[in-house]
Amino acid sequence: MIYLSKAWRRARRSRRRTRLAVAGVALAGVAAALVAGGPVANAHPGQPSAVFDPNEVGWAGLRDRTMVEFDQDLEEWGKRGFYPVDIEVDTFTGAPTFGGAFQYNVDKRAWLVDTVMTEDEYEAKFEQAKKDGLRLVDREVYLYKGEWHIGAAWVANKEKLGWHARFGLTLDEFDDYAKEQRGAKRIPIDFDMFKTSEGVRYGAIFLDNKENLDWHLHGDLSSAEFSTTFDEYDADGFRMLSFDSAPSDEQLYGGIWVENANDRGWRMRRAMTQHEYGNWWHNYVDQGYRQIFVGRYQVGSEVRYAAIWRQNNDRPDWRRKPQVDRIVEQEMAEDDVPGVAVAVMENGTFRYTRGFGRADIAEDEWMDSGHVMRWASVAKAVGGALTMRLHEQGELGALGRDSQAGDHFDDLPGHHEATLEQLASNRGCVRHYAGSKSSSLKATDPEQYEAEKDADALMAQTWYANATAAAYAFHDDPLRWYEGGVVHTDCEPGTRELYSTHGYTILGAALEGATGVGVKDLVRQEISDPLGLETLRQEELGGPPVRRAKIYSGAANAEADPDEITWKTLGGGLESDVRDMARFGTALIDGKIVNDTDHIWDGTAHNWGYAYGWNVGTDGGHRFASKSGGQLGSDAHLLLYPDDGIAIAVLINREELTNSADHGSAIAKQIGALMV
Repeated sequence: MIYLSKAWRRARRSRRRTRLAVAGVALAGVAAALVAGGPVANAHPGQPSAVFDPNEVGWAGLRDRTMVEFDQDLEEWGKRGFYPVDIEVDTFTGAPTFGGAFQYNVDKRAWLVDTVMTEDEYEAKFEQAKKDGLRLVDREVYLYKGEWHIGAAWVANKEKLGWHARFGLTLDEFDDYAKEQRGAKRIPIDFDMFKTSEGVRYGAIFLDNKENLDWHLHGDLSSAEFSTTFDEYDADGFRMLSFDSAPSDEQLYGGIWVENANDRGWRMRRAMTQHEYGNWWHNYVDQGYRQIFVGRYQVGSEVRYAAIWRQNNDRPDWRRKPQVDRIVEQEMAEDDVPGVAVAVMENGTFRYTRGFGRADIAEDEWMDSGHVMRWASVAKAVGGALTMRLHEQGELGALGRDSQAGDHFDDLPGHHEATLEQLASNRGCVRHYAGSKSSSLKATDPEQYEAEKDADALMAQTWYANATAAAYAFHDDPLRWYEGGVVHTDCEPGTRELYSTHGYTILGAALEGATGVGVKDLVRQEISDPLGLETLRQEELGGPPVRRAKIYSGAANAEADPDEITWKTLGGGLESDVRDMARFGTALIDGKIVNDTDHIWDGTAHNWGYAYGWNVGTDGGHRFASKSGGQLGSDAHLLLYPDDGIAIAVLINREELTNSADHGSAIAKQIGALMV
């Protein structure tokens, strides 16, 4: 399996045409003879820091890939402008297993990866890459089908740094080699150790130490000694660059520590199971770290994972982070909340993303900000934004938002005289759930109550292709409004406020009639795709696989079977991860969805307190827009401060049990109080 970057292909074509080697200087060591065993090596391209250790850069981490999958990964990430900073190959479980860490190729340098080479093929590729001005950054040695194979990665040596590489060394040879390279003023960027029939063997790649960084290299530590060494070097300002482990009389551990010159944060974990690795991977991504190293090693018959992460943005240093952590933890403890995800954006930048608790209790899957959860009634804010957007685009006819729903939905009964703006602002007099606590319908009209309750139950069990199909289930029901707990059926649209999820289904049907596009696709075409909100969609239980959190119900956190919510796309049928919820709010603040956002924030020309899916007002002189939501398996809140550029999103995978002001709403509002 071989992958050549486009820049490498261009260099090779040029070399063939001119028969001249690409300029470059590289010093290569002679590889030691291979001995029996199953090594795994790991590397990082190292210096210069501005290129290979930037403060922030796009990245990706892959693990447990087959040969075919990893070949496709190399091709795909190469096309996206990335290159591997670390590759991993082993055969611990039989067939080769591949992994890697990818980083955006900031200076577009050529690179080369070949993960399946015989020793002779490797030596030939080694010499050719050296002639073409590439330097070795990673080398993997493994047994496959009874024969030694080697995988390796090279990058263009633009800086013309001297480098040296050896493997298959005894510990004494390795120690001497490290001393020799230190004397040559080089720094290790790759380290591996592996068991053979003749004992543990070692290898490393060294690079000119132009930054004059201090470093340490160990290869024969016990587990306890490794922990002690790790803590001491961490306290002295060193960070890990590479790690490996191999069995001898006892399990041995080692790695590279380098001076952490820029004081950026880092994280390292070892001895992880596959499941634990997945949990920690997402946890550190949430905290703002990128992966620079991935490795697997054997302890007895078990495979264990190790990984190193590097601070990749300013989220770990956000001064409000400890306070936000405490807010969420306190709210969770009050009511044994199963899982919470929080995202905070300020002026277009994530200040905070984190998950707490469990996305799947039975499987011990930690919640993180990448889990998809139900928006519940926060979806109404999308319905309002979509209506305003279509109005500004002229998709709603001459009257736009002031046109009546019946102008676009021919079969809508005549008593529905509400405009689209009124429907989007809970002033359409359309009924809410039959079981709403604010309704006296059960006492005043038992027959109508039973009919509406049955209709609601049927909708919760039925998949609907669009809002129009769902609207037929209740559009004949009389208009109404509530006052003092008593239902009235003489409501005049626009004059009374009545919270109504069903009203957003009527709104969706009208938008479908105006555009000829189903509301699910309208959300995708007008909101999700233009803004790059890849997880924001209508929840479709029978659709493609989604990384959803499990949903729970009741004080015992019983796992619940999701009900059908396709009937209420704009009223409570959307889902996404919490990051995309925050991105949606930020995009609305920034005018990327709607131009005239003040029409929403100021409550339309009528100064309504609820407008286009938002509760709007001011708090301490700061305009805000907030929307909460609750349904089976969901407690959600999105809070915006439009003039401060702040969006706070909270998603929880269980409905609030007793108080609608907790826990999602309480978390969002307390964070908001810290920031404005």
